This record gives sequence, C-alpha cells and structure tokens, in this order.
Amino acid sequence: MNQTIEMLKRLEAFEAQPYRDKLGYWTVGYGHNLHTTPLTEQQAHDVLVGDIERVVNEVSQWRVWGTLDEVRRSALVQMAFQMGTAGLAKFVATLGKLETGDYQGAARNVLRSLWAKQTPKRARLVARMIETGTWPDPQIDGDAAFLLGDDFRVT
Repeated sequence: MNQTIEMLKRLEAFEAQPYRDKLGYWTVGYGHNLHTTPLTEQQAHDVLVGDIERVVNEVSQWRVWGTLDEVRRSALVQMAFQMGTAGLAKFVATLGKLETGDYQGAARNVLRSLWAKQTPKRARLVARMIETGTWPDPQIDGDAAFLLGDDFRVT
C-alpha cells in the first residue's frame, strides 16, 4: 500500500488550493475530488482542529496571550479563525485593553469594528466572552442560541 500511496502522490501532485480538474470538478490535495467524494464530517473536524492549532500557535506568541483566561483566549481564537491572525493583529487598541485587563473597553472596541458590522451576532457573542470571561449560554443569550444551538454546553 505504501508504494501505491507514493506513486499516486507523484502522479496527482499536491495542490493546497482547490482547483477545477479537467472535467470541471473541484479537487484538492492529491487529486481528492470534492464533487464525487465530499469531505466527511471527521475529515472536516480534523482540518478544523489543525486550523485551530495553527491559530493558537501564532496567537500564543503574543504578549496578551499570557494575561488571559481560557474564555478570553478562545475569544481571540474565534476572531483569528474568522479573519486570520493578520486581521486580528490590526486590533491593536483592543489587544492593548485586553492586556491591561480593561475587558469592557476591549469588548466595546470589538463591537465598533468593521468585523462587528460584517458579522454582528458573532461579534456580540465574542465581545460578551471578552467582557465577562464566561462561555456563551444559549439558555440566556439569543445570539448564542441562534449561532450555537440551544443544546450548546461547555463541559
């Protein structure tokens, strides 16, 4: 099987970005046809975990990371996951407020951002995490219920 894998890797050639093959099907990786073989939920989960690890590896190098609890770290990961770490890095004043413990000011800054205008429910959810240091509770938070579902629980 190893020889088969190595041969196919050479024949297909790795493509990190999705592209349309000669028949017009979206393909990625080593010839993985997304039309005939969509990603499984487990594959998507594995990609998500890898993406989160990459974001955490980058953001954890920032000074602010060491000053935050788990919930506020998660808030930064949520933001960086959506807009990239370069996008999050532009929140200089917000990151400064987080570093000094001004969570209300940081949350206010988040809510005044272009990102909040583009994804208002998500931004409100993340801003509340920043302000309160608590996980979202769909039982009392409409945005959390809408975005995460009524059954979301942090264990």
